[in-house]
Amino acid sequence: METPSISVKYVEDYAIDNVRSSVLSAINELGGIKKFVKPSDRVVIKANLCGAYSPDKAITTHPNVIRAVVEPILKIGAKCTLVDSSIVSYNDNKIDKVYEVTGMFDLALSTNIKLNKNFNFKTINFDGKQTKSLNILSVIEDATVIINVSKLKTSIYTGITGCVENLMGCVPYPHQKQIKSLYPDLNRYTNYLIDLEEYLHNKIRLNLVDAIVGMEGEGPINGTPRILNRIILGIDPYLTDLMSLSLIGYPIVKMPLIVASAKRNKFPFYTNLIEDIKTATNEKFENMNIVQTNYNIIEKFSKLSEVVAPATKDFNIVKVNSDTKTNSMNKISSKIYNSTHNCIPKINKSHCRGCSICYNICPTHAITIQRDEKDELYANIDYSKCIYCYKCVQACCYNVITAHQPFGYKKIYKKQEK
Repeated sequence: METPSISVKYVEDYAIDNVRSSVLSAINELGGIKKFVKPSDRVVIKANLCGAYSPDKAITTHPNVIRAVVEPILKIGAKCTLVDSSIVSYNDNKIDKVYEVTGMFDLALSTNIKLNKNFNFKTINFDGKQTKSLNILSVIEDATVIINVSKLKTSIYTGITGCVENLMGCVPYPHQKQIKSLYPDLNRYTNYLIDLEEYLHNKIRLNLVDAIVGMEGEGPINGTPRILNRIILGIDPYLTDLMSLSLIGYPIVKMPLIVASAKRNKFPFYTNLIEDIKTATNEKFENMNIVQTNYNIIEKFSKLSEVVAPATKDFNIVKVNSDTKTNSMNKISSKIYNSTHNCIPKINKSHCRGCSICYNICPTHAITIQRDEKDELYANIDYSKCIYCYKCVQACCYNVITAHQPFGYKKIYKKQEK
């Protein structure tokens, strides 16, 4: 019998014995913990800890879910570190408060899991669809295994905060804000998330969704807790997100991340799913390598035992606002934010020779060579296309392109740089 790639388990409540039993059962269904973790591994548990919120508010990953995942890993001798980067990452007292209120301090006292306080990062060159560089927390970069433990919540921005989006916490918080200001439209933002997952893909061994109590309505912070009585465990984060959507009855073809993922061939064998998305969104899918099959992913999910929770028939799904007016406002606020908080590549046009080195190296063609009133060549940057990879700054041999640091950048971001 073929080992499944995803498992859904009923959990009565957050009592540790109930959670432990269901998580272990799911892990064993997928092949056992030794299939995913070796004793020599440096394991990062990527939780969702977006602030100092008590577990009963259903905003953060419940500590007993983390405990149930960590215990079998520690038992085989691997080392575990709990990690998430949020706005609280800049003050030890604040991060301590988050760990205390979310129940992670007590978890660390009763297990050997380490609570991360190192928010240094490394800049990685990465040839993605949306970005050419990624800022990754050093503790993530140094890990050999990532166990991605998310919380099933609605999101007014992306629909739900699933497993793929949970990986955003691998990026230092100031750079998360940069990313959202750089990519105010969902298509670019979701493609950045997919780039991030592709970079981390080989380290991500398991994806677990805490859906024992989820959040509906105006999530991911201001929504309402909703009992779902489920945990979802999957090897692939995209399939695990699909299961989460199925669990709460979210229309899959309206989920921006799933649409972007399908366009990037993350579901090559699920022809019916791709066709449904194409029909519903009227999207053009280029260079798709679709294998013709009768495999219907939604039908397959419905046959798994205990998938549909009794509480999900009237789940309050948040509507993702993508109208033109909202996007325009996002772009305006993004432009203002970029001018005050982003480290911006700037060209000293009076000294620029128009040599075209920056023009040739720019990955998004944001740089053009123009002529001034004296008919002399100079380079110009279109910031609506700029992805802030700073390749132009590095490439300019005349030192006329510099990374300008506005007040907001110096105040908030400078502290994070090595």
